Amino acid sequence: MLDNELIGNTISIITSLSLSFVVLIGVFAVFFGYAWKTSKGKSVALIVGILVSGVLHSALIETRLYQSIFSENAQSFILELIVFGVLIVATTFIFKSFCKGVYSKNRTRQLLQMGAFAVVAEGLFITQAYRLLEIETLYNLSFGADFVFGSEYSFLAWISAALIVLFIIRGHK
Repeated sequence: MLDNELIGNTISIITSLSLSFVVLIGVFAVFFGYAWKTSKGKSVALIVGILVSGVLHSALIETRLYQSIFSENAQSFILELIVFGVLIVATTFIFKSFCKGVYSKNRTRQLLQMGAFAVVAEGLFITQAYRLLEIETLYNLSFGADFVFGSEYSFLAWISAALIVLFIIRGHK
């Protein structure tokens, strides 16, 4: 009996880990695709847009109107995710005109820059989803993902990572 339970728990952990991995790779692919199709300036605008939309969404959460519309269920989570997405698109659109820059001409460096932007954008987006949207109502990521994106210091760590990436990549051509 103990062996079957151990095997069942192990399979459950592997399945959960692999599904979480697929979700994280999918989000990374979306942000990498954005970086691939746009310029470095637009990628910077996306990172700034995610940060600013998180602040705006935090302010919206405090309003009575917002609290009366959204409750704690999966359908409400999807609506909140749409609101958050609209805020990201709007703020990114605004910041695109201020952020200029092109990726490196060196193909390897260009791919590294795009990858760094994608990782930071993914980290900021998922951390914001943990903080603001309570992502667990829709999908509960694995323990490792919970630790990386949902821990007490993860938001500070991802903001720091974003600033470090922006600083390092700022002038490299």
